[in-house]
Amino acid sequence: MLRSLCLGFLLFIACAALAGPPEAGIYTYTTANNASKFEYWVSTRVALTQKADGSFAIRGFARVRVSQDADEQDYVFDGTLIDKERVVGQYLRLSDPPQPGNLRGTWNTSTNKLELDIVTQQFALSRVTVSNGRYVLTKTDYGSQPQRDRGWSGVMDAASLTETEVDPNSGNQLAMLKGTWDTPPAELLPGQTYHLFGTATASFAPLYHPSVGMTVRWEVNGDVTAITLQKAYAGYASTGQLSTESSASCGFTVGKGGNGNQIVIANRSGGNLGRSPATYTYTWKPGRQ
Repeated sequence: MLRSLCLGFLLFIACAALAGPPEAGIYTYTTANNASKFEYWVSTRVALTQKADGSFAIRGFARVRVSQDADEQDYVFDGTLIDKERVVGQYLRLSDPPQPGNLRGTWNTSTNKLELDIVTQQFALSRVTVSNGRYVLTKTDYGSQPQRDRGWSGVMDAASLTETEVDPNSGNQLAMLKGTWDTPPAELLPGQTYHLFGTATASFAPLYHPSVGMTVRWEVNGDVTAITLQKAYAGYASTGQLSTESSASCGFTVGKGGNGNQIVIANRSGGNLGRSPATYTYTWKPGRQ
């Protein structure tokens, strides 16, 4: 098992060849390392963006596998490099439920590296060259509204699906299933990492145990890498086990961009009635970022 929540390992991000102040940019690195006690594999990507007050916003993603037999663990982190030397922020392990932790670190002016206490051991990221432009949301396709069926009814919009079952004799509510999805931004920048979150919830009348539930998930295609998808399910499983709430997440890094490229993000669901609340299509637009 990955010991990330108990041990603060050191992540080094090299941001230039010469020592000095930090520089804005996108940095990435993938490595395999057998030198330590654990054989591990790690892939990470970090964006440093300078803000108006002179500090730097830090957004990043890491995927770690401690050994060949272990499951991959995904992390996102979001923080600020203050006074060009001190890091504060948080990281989040994308599990169910998500597990947060404090992000700390410093900018080392001697080595020109950003040292973050998170995820794994030392490694250095190099700058990624990206195209001048951005992906713009050009089309949103909405799913069909759920149709009534044997006591079930529902309502759906781009970011949510709610379904209820009512006893036709008494009029009492027997079940409610609900899914929610974050709305993606209107523009996606090359090299940047984005994260979407959602929830699935379910409730039932006492002694009522139907084999139904709500699934929340995503599909992402096109000019993207480092895709992480965690599905949420709430309801009764075929085994009879009940889950009343579950968390979903979707993470991806936009590619380098270029004419003719697209990105498609689809909200998917598996309710009793509704499917696919919305599908977002992004088209590359050259020019400013």
